[in-house]
Amino acid sequence: MSGNDGEGPSVVDVITYIGVPLAVLGVLPILYNTVFTLAALSKIKRMLRHSKLTALIRSDVVNRVIEIELPRYAVTPWDRFNDRAEYWTLSRHPSSIPGGSWTTFNWRTNVIGLKSQRIEYADQLRQPQVEVAFDELVCYLLDLGAVPDAHGWRLLRSTGLWTPVGCALMTSPDGKEKALTLAPLDGSDGHLSLAVNWSSQWTTRDYSHLPPYWVRLPPPPQRRKSQQGTSAASTKSANDEDPNPFEGEASSVQKQSLDSTDHQAQASSQIPVMCQISGDGIVTALCQEIQLQSSIHLDSLYIDHIRIRPGKPDGVWFASAVTAYGTSNQTILWNYKIPDEILSFARKETVPCGVLVMLNVVDESETPEWATKHQDHGANLDAFTRRNREQREAVAAEAKMLPAQRAQAQRERQMRENQARLDESESPPPFRISLISGGYGMIQC
Repeated sequence: MSGNDGEGPSVVDVITYIGVPLAVLGVLPILYNTVFTLAALSKIKRMLRHSKLTALIRSDVVNRVIEIELPRYAVTPWDRFNDRAEYWTLSRHPSSIPGGSWTTFNWRTNVIGLKSQRIEYADQLRQPQVEVAFDELVCYLLDLGAVPDAHGWRLLRSTGLWTPVGCALMTSPDGKEKALTLAPLDGSDGHLSLAVNWSSQWTTRDYSHLPPYWVRLPPPPQRRKSQQGTSAASTKSANDEDPNPFEGEASSVQKQSLDSTDHQAQASSQIPVMCQISGDGIVTALCQEIQLQSSIHLDSLYIDHIRIRPGKPDGVWFASAVTAYGTSNQTILWNYKIPDEILSFARKETVPCGVLVMLNVVDESETPEWATKHQDHGANLDAFTRRNREQREAVAAEAKMLPAQRAQAQRERQMRENQARLDESESPPPFRISLISGGYGMIQC
């Protein structure tokens, strides 16, 4: 049975010397992949731990694949007054993983999903980009002291998402370092991809400075004493000539209210007014504080009459005037854009004298007659006829009521009539302004 003794290697020897090494060679790739994957996994965990990130990690040691799920956030800046420590300082644990430059700052974060990625090497790890409103990011950097780069903004405006990667939009206060740049579009889902860079030494502002897109308006010029005396005399003569017997008590109440209002107006007229301007005009106005110290007293002034509304030019003119006052030819970023019609009007060689008078540039006595009083007697007659008709109809309806109801209806009707007379006495007569310099037409008020 053992005829091969002494003649050559046996089957057992062949298996021992050839089969075992081949089997070991077949297992080596698996062992190599296992060791390589475990080493990469250890490095990834160390990177995540150093960046204070929590992730769900799964690994396939045979195929050398690591799957990582990281949370994706939507971020907003903290409040510059109430959260000063977070707003004006940098993060203590910024991420060193590519794509995590946003962790340079402290943010309010909100988880909006998970981002899954399959990688083989630790260098392929990317931190998910966050979603942030572009205007809030730019405003935040402006508040810290960043300087806009004019060339970068012109390029972004003309090319959009095709702007070259690395193009600077904001720079450090000295203009030597890039603070906001265009980043690769990896994982941006069709949105603008940005990267930030900031140093604590670049922060040149604090909460006591005026925020971006705010303007501090000086107190209005004080009225001359002669004008005040003339105004008071005209008011008194108008009250003396009023023959209405129903306005005695109402006039005294109105006078006290006007005195209180004038006192408050005089007290607040010495304080600068701070206005916040957005792309839609004025947003906030306040005069209670010399410097902004908190966000408690925002919207402290009544501004509804100068908001931009269709068909009313007051808001557009106010926003344009404040923008022209608060900016200069060096201003690159500003929310509100002055309409082309107002710019063409303001750049003309002549200015209507009525505008100069209203701006207190010249005295009205030094100008020709530019405002003529306009009394519409037809409208007054229509209003008088309408009031008489309504009064007759109300008296006829009262005659059909019971005595108690009739007395109540008469009292209500007298209150309405007295209030209507009081409103008429308070409302100024309509007038028309003729812009005689330059022939710009008419402004109806």
